[in-house]
Amino acid sequence: MYTELFETVYPINTPNKASGVVVTGVDPLSLGERAGLRPGDRIVRVNGRAVHDFLDFQFYTGSEDSVALEIVKSSGESFFVDVEVGEGEVWGLDFEYFAPRQCANDCIFCFCNQNPVGSRESLFFKDEDTRLSFLHGNYTTMSSISKLELDRIIEQRLSPQYVSVHATDPEVRRYLLGRKRPDDVMTKMRFLVEHGIGLHAQIVLCPTINDGQILRRTADELASLHPGLGSVAVVPVVFTKLHNYRHLLTAVSGDYALELVRRVEPWQREFKKRLGTNFIFLPDEF
Repeated sequence: MYTELFETVYPINTPNKASGVVVTGVDPLSLGERAGLRPGDRIVRVNGRAVHDFLDFQFYTGSEDSVALEIVKSSGESFFVDVEVGEGEVWGLDFEYFAPRQCANDCIFCFCNQNPVGSRESLFFKDEDTRLSFLHGNYTTMSSISKLELDRIIEQRLSPQYVSVHATDPEVRRYLLGRKRPDDVMTKMRFLVEHGIGLHAQIVLCPTINDGQILRRTADELASLHPGLGSVAVVPVVFTKLHNYRHLLTAVSGDYALELVRRVEPWQREFKKRLGTNFIFLPDEF
């Protein structure tokens, strides 16, 4: 049912890099030091399983009493070491941070599209990384997620995940994300929920595009995933005269915000009665 959703297998790390994860620090008297690890060493495999980042290392070593490491020194020399892990022992390792996966969408509301020329480079980077979602609460659209990546979320319990939904109507969502074809985000989210992964959703509300009945449909369809999907945050689109898609967007006015609050409050009461939570939330900006 789910496999057919994914036409391309996207790698977890899109930037080209050597396999494994680099050790950047080793605590004295730690398990890592006892294993002979030094800063600059690259851990390639744990118990025969490929390591892509520090999350892999933590997961593959987290519950093992005996760990076999394949390590590549900075000189290029490879060696293997078997480590017995005693009760309460910690590895004491620091690792390089992974290069985040970049978003391939062209969302018409994206705030990165209005940064002035000369802004620092990081302000133009659009991340779309489920690891950052788990670690820091970053939102991803899951529009280009692979089955491999979904399986990793489930296996390693990278929960919760934060999903930028914006609209469950496939065509409206496709338009908002600037994609050529729609994607079935509800099926992907349901797949995660059915496997015990907690979710939270976000809607960037763009007047005349995904409000009104579209918003109500989105709220109701997302509510069908409760309690696995715990909440929906509705935030206003914000743009300046520098935004390259400002001609497609309508600003949120005070009157619009007041009407939205009046419209959503009855929905919250319905959800509170049915689900035990308001479920859909408006920020102070409204």
